[in-house]
Amino acid sequence: MVFSRYRPLVAKIDERIGKNVARYRGDMSQRELANRVRDFGLKWTHLTVASIERGERPLRASESVLLMQLLKIPNFEALLSSEGSTRLRMLIDRAAANLERTRADFWSVMKDKRDLEREFRKLEAEGDSDSLDPDLLVALSNLTERANELTKAMEGVVGAGEEV
Repeated sequence: MVFSRYRPLVAKIDERIGKNVARYRGDMSQRELANRVRDFGLKWTHLTVASIERGERPLRASESVLLMQLLKIPNFEALLSSEGSTRLRMLIDRAAANLERTRADFWSVMKDKRDLEREFRKLEAEGDSDSLDPDLLVALSNLTERANELTKAMEGVVGAGEEV
């Protein structure tokens, strides 16, 4: 039979998928994952999860789509990847998410800086800046200086075409 030649390869793929399911499951128990899958109408138990993770039971295509949603697996390739590739992909994804949060935080800081400068100029124009608490002026100066340092550090990170 032709399939018998491919049986070892299929077994290795099932084992790899199982290891990746376990890795993406993380701290969630096998029982919890089975409960979540059952909420979608599949008849899973913690033994089903254990069998898949050991590579003893193949994961059906429809089940893989559901697990990708439940476990936040980025794509089908991640289910097939080797352990090293999976760890590297997870680190890349985490770094990309952190970078995006950093960019968003940076733009929030820049907006706050502009608002502060605009308010201070308004107070100056109205002649009210002389009555400001000296500690407030020092805090504004320090914040402006740190924001400028951040701007220099973020050059090239915020994105092409975006003006700081």
